[in-house]
Amino acid sequence: MGEFGFDEKMVMRHSINFAHHENSPDKREWDFTFWLIGAPNCAVRLDNKGQVLDMRQLPGPVVGENAVITMAQAVKIARDALANQESASASQLDSWPMRVHYTFDFEEGTEREYWEVSFRVPDAVAPGMAGDYVVRVNALTGDVIGIWNPEGNG
Repeated sequence: MGEFGFDEKMVMRHSINFAHHENSPDKREWDFTFWLIGAPNCAVRLDNKGQVLDMRQLPGPVVGENAVITMAQAVKIARDALANQESASASQLDSWPMRVHYTFDFEEGTEREYWEVSFRVPDAVAPGMAGDYVVRVNALTGDVIGIWNPEGNG
């Protein structure tokens, strides 16, 4: 974080791998990748003792560099909208595992950036089954674009 100037709030997800190269099985390394909002994605490679071998920013577009609404704000907007629509309590929403993605689509020829917040609901469709509520929040305005229930209806 110090090297590339991002903080934990910008990390949308990360991956961690512990592996070795095909020709040197005794030389194991840790590989970390951080997918960020508002900054280039980053990767760090460490040896098996935790010493930095390589740090780099990954080439490609910076996701969410135009976002006005932060991930935390989008989650709150999504939770409030879902609680209002489904008359769900805060404790009920807290018990549902949540995922957040930042993405875009095109509507009438215009690119639209948005946060997609998914709430995993156990037994949402029928006993023994599960589904997701998905709430899309415009990343530039904070408007709720739509709410989809586990059966797929908006």
